[in-house]
Amino acid sequence: MNVVIEQIHEDELKTIYKLWKEAGLKIKKYDEEKYQMEKAVMYNIDTCFVALINKRIIGSVMGGFMGDKGWISRLAVLPSWQKKGIGSKLLKTVIDRLKQKGAISINLSIAKSNEDVIEFYKKHGFKVRESILLEQS
Repeated sequence: MNVVIEQIHEDELKTIYKLWKEAGLKIKKYDEEKYQMEKAVMYNIDTCFVALINKRIIGSVMGGFMGDKGWISRLAVLPSWQKKGIGSKLLKTVIDRLKQKGAISINLSIAKSNEDVIEFYKKHGFKVRESILLEQS
């Protein structure tokens, strides 16, 4: 199994959206997500990655950088490719890139309904932090 990790290309966004849906991420309709995806890639092209096998996208992760903080979101792997180290490879790639850019700390949040992934992130050095997330729409 030869997994290749590459930077996301804007023409891959629809495929990545379908991947997110198949992987069970809580996402909005494509038309609503598309704008956010385009902006994320435009401003953070060097911290957003896809995992490919035989040129087929099987995983993705979005990273962002702000000051001395890195942010990770939307780490997803197709269900048939999960538990094969691909999520770990994507996570390591985005963490390394964020640190190269100067991130001192790296944060991520998960949906309450997705708490089963906490152990995955703990294995990669993340700690659960008590905080409250506020959002304005």
